[in-house]
Amino acid sequence: MEKDKDLKTHKKEKAKLKLKQLELDQRLKEIKVQEIEHKHKRSVLKNSIEDINGEGLYGTPIEPRKSLASFLRNKNKSEISLVAILDRKAAILIRIATTLVSGLIVFHEYIDANVVYGHTIGSILIGGMLITLILSLLAAKPFGWIFGQVFKKEILPKHPNLEENIFYAVEPCTLEEYETAMGKVVKSQDLQLGNQIRANYMLSKNNGIKAIILDLAYVVFLLSFVVVGVIFLFGKFSM
Repeated sequence: MEKDKDLKTHKKEKAKLKLKQLELDQRLKEIKVQEIEHKHKRSVLKNSIEDINGEGLYGTPIEPRKSLASFLRNKNKSEISLVAILDRKAAILIRIATTLVSGLIVFHEYIDANVVYGHTIGSILIGGMLITLILSLLAAKPFGWIFGQVFKKEILPKHPNLEENIFYAVEPCTLEEYETAMGKVVKSQDLQLGNQIRANYMLSKNNGIKAIILDLAYVVFLLSFVVVGVIFLFGKFSM
């Protein structure tokens, strides 16, 4: 009798173990199914993020290499350095031109009376220095008219939205509009890269125009003294 009871107990325990094993197998299958679903969701999310990042002219499915960030940073530094160089060159001409114009006006009568062709020489120098001074002041101006014209004529027609020009927010906007635009920039690689590239273009175009104006100022400055020198030598040796 005791053997029969032990056998029955053993069979019951064995049946319970099998049932637990089945439950564990079922649970393991459910975990595997959940893991597959989770991987699928991650894959879908990754693809959607890649699709978002890949949108636009500057979008790429994967994050750009660090070399691109270095390039954009160095490009921006180069343009900012060029601004400082142009300002220093303009400041040199401004100091020289203002000193010469003031001196020529004060001593104009003396030059007219004691120098051959003094009236002509004084007039040419005063006119040349005034033109040089005006051009130098235009070149030394901070980001103003030139910057605004480049933005309105070239950037704004193609990229009218604030989030496309957040790097240099030239147009006035409220804090709410600015924050909304920044929220879009944070979520879009195309806007992040596009803003930096357009900002560098505006800086480059502004520097190019300022360099042309400053170059013209130096040409006028040089020609004024060349013409005056020729007139002085002609008057000196023709007498």
